[in-house]
Amino acid sequence: MLSALTAILRVGVFGESMPPDIDKKLTADNLKSLFLLAQKHDLAHIVGDVLEKNSLLTDCPEVRQLYLEQLNMATYRYKFMQYELDQLSKVLQEANIPYIPLKGSVIRGYYPLPWMRTSCDIDVLVKEEDLDRAVQCLVSSLNYRSDKKGNHDISLYSKIGVHIELHYKLNSTSYPWDKVLDEVWDYATPQEGCRYRLKDEMFYYYHLSHMAGHFKAGGCGIRFFLDLCLLDTHLDIDKDSLTTLLDRGGLTRFNDGVVSLAKCWFKEGKSSKLVESMQDYLVNAGMYGDIKNYVAIEKSTKGGKKHIFSRIWLPYEKLKYQYPILQKHKILTPIYQVRRWFNLLNKSTRQRAVSELGHSVNMDNAQVDKVANLMRELGI
Repeated sequence: MLSALTAILRVGVFGESMPPDIDKKLTADNLKSLFLLAQKHDLAHIVGDVLEKNSLLTDCPEVRQLYLEQLNMATYRYKFMQYELDQLSKVLQEANIPYIPLKGSVIRGYYPLPWMRTSCDIDVLVKEEDLDRAVQCLVSSLNYRSDKKGNHDISLYSKIGVHIELHYKLNSTSYPWDKVLDEVWDYATPQEGCRYRLKDEMFYYYHLSHMAGHFKAGGCGIRFFLDLCLLDTHLDIDKDSLTTLLDRGGLTRFNDGVVSLAKCWFKEGKSSKLVESMQDYLVNAGMYGDIKNYVAIEKSTKGGKKHIFSRIWLPYEKLKYQYPILQKHKILTPIYQVRRWFNLLNKSTRQRAVSELGHSVNMDNAQVDKVANLMRELGI
């Protein structure tokens, strides 16, 4: 199904011709399997649009309904997201607060139609010194509901339920490539009023660093690679500047690897052992990764017993990102370890913890070695 999915995405996003005889390959069962794979990567709406326009769903009304539901949902999601972004922008402009739209709200402009690039939230960056004032303005002007402050952002929710991640920094992990993002405002240029945009090299780098983070957490979806191809096509990147950023962040090999996979899927690039290894790691993991992949990475770096111990007693370097207060008051670490244990009583958190420990105990060394070799090849 992967080859059918990427072929259809090339039609919908890059305007290629429909592959010959694809109607003979897309039986009712195959259409359902294709839907499940596309949905796993948040791409079923694009696939459904292509299939519907080419009359390839008429003989399968039940499957057609599944695709059309995703298509309708994508268009509604876009309208709600765009409305909230416009409202948010107006408030920040009136308050004279500099801000930078991030991720999907920018990338969707490179798709043939903006609804094709879905997202689950709106990401916006403000300066840390402006965060409290920005939150106050959005809450008072738009009746947003604010959630607790994280180590790099604060969550806000609009009256219609749209989630806004108001970032005050982009360096949010202990990964070395994130440190480069401390300089993000040095790469910001005015666009309109208080609205800024990232220079193309930094926007590309930020997308790549986001991909690398998901890779290390269990994988990232096919949509990330679709975005990567569109950024490569539409951005006017200064090669020397990007090379410097990649070298400083240690992402040169990772960039080479993911670009080769993106070209293989969407630009007729050649396959290789590395491309095949990445496909094996990513495709079944879905949009935001797979817990088995994550456990394999953790075991490859810590070993089996050390990994289990680290999940019970989370290292300070990770705990401080979960509880930002520890970055200033390390002495409180034992207290927040206990607080974390109480949080594990939450049903969803407990289920993930139990699942993770189960995979850790039962995973064979061959799978751990396979994932570890892939990470080494990618330099992450």
